[in-house]
Amino acid sequence: MVEDLQTGQYLTTAPDRITTFTKVGNYQLWNVTWDTTTLTHDFQYKISVRAYDGYDWSLPSNMTFTIDNKAENIRPEFNGSAWREDVTLFCDRDSRAENPCSKAEVNMFDYFSDADGDLHWYSFEVLNIQCDLSQVQMITEDDCKSLLVPNTQGVFTYNPLDAMDLLGANADLSLENVQFRVTDANGSEIESLLMNFWVSYLDFIAERSDGEWTDPITEENPAIFTGRARPGEVVFLRLTDGGREINRSTAGSDGYWKMEVSEGQLSGSGLTDVYFEYGASEIPVTLQSGEFIEESSGMVLYTIGGIVILALLLGLFAFFFVEFEDEEDSEEQKYSEEAVAPVDPYAWAKDRIEAEVVQSAVATAAQTAPAPQPVADPEYPGWLWDPATQQWAPDPNYQTPSQ
Repeated sequence: MVEDLQTGQYLTTAPDRITTFTKVGNYQLWNVTWDTTTLTHDFQYKISVRAYDGYDWSLPSNMTFTIDNKAENIRPEFNGSAWREDVTLFCDRDSRAENPCSKAEVNMFDYFSDADGDLHWYSFEVLNIQCDLSQVQMITEDDCKSLLVPNTQGVFTYNPLDAMDLLGANADLSLENVQFRVTDANGSEIESLLMNFWVSYLDFIAERSDGEWTDPITEENPAIFTGRARPGEVVFLRLTDGGREINRSTAGSDGYWKMEVSEGQLSGSGLTDVYFEYGASEIPVTLQSGEFIEESSGMVLYTIGGIVILALLLGLFAFFFVEFEDEEDSEEQKYSEEAVAPVDPYAWAKDRIEAEVVQSAVATAAQTAPAPQPVADPEYPGWLWDPATQQWAPDPNYQTPSQ
């Protein structure tokens, strides 16, 4: 039923009863088209709708609206074919960046139009909005409308950082069931569909999607890195030594980025220290450029190399040590020869010959000398002392004196 609130009469031109429904989940949906061009301009009407289940009628659901049938004006139109019902935004968790959140922009002129050309940037406004008021007091949802600010081009911008200041750091920064409205110069209005701004927190991460971090990177098998970052932001891969840029990638609208790196982009073969840079955040990693050298072969090479180096050092040490000793001995001999008379190298032979000559002379003298004869001693009459035997012997010529 449609009631004319100015006269209190029910219209006979109201839509017929609806008997066709569309099942969606547990609900039965219906729709109807009603021509209101014959209604009085700027009059208010109330629509009452009830449902019948075969046993009884439900309580009525009422809606009041104002007719806009100004003859000299064409009402604005809304085109929702490209309308986005859900917009996803991201904020960096624990970020030190000046602007840690992505922003959403909605251009009203992309969806609203007016054949009369009466639409201006100030013709648009936020009609409805729902926000998280659990962390604040003395704040209403009407205050949240200020979070969507239009510019002179009719673009509404939402920055979650503004919501954080208004609603608190721990509040849910998402905005739900946002509806816009435009009013032309003649007062004709039209509303948009609903739009949700979902805000999610993310951590800056970097992963290697083609294998392990330590897998070798070659020209035939480049490394593929992926991760998360705010949409539109650039992630750099740099060398730790010097900060030279190796590659870069821009995060897509879904907050994911991807990067490919080959061996030629790194600094030679072997281990290379690099880091991923995103705003003020860094993730350091070590990459293997080129194929691995077998550990056992490497140990053998290192061992042989160590032995060779040690042998060379010992050889050099021995050479210089012996050389220094020889030089020192030569110097000492030089000074000794200058201070002491020269020594005959055959003196030992000469000394031996002289000793033999002396011994021979003594033996010859002993052979040519007369043998000592026994000698009488008056103190021992009748006895002779024999020097040869060193004994007393009877004197054969001794005669006993007569008495």
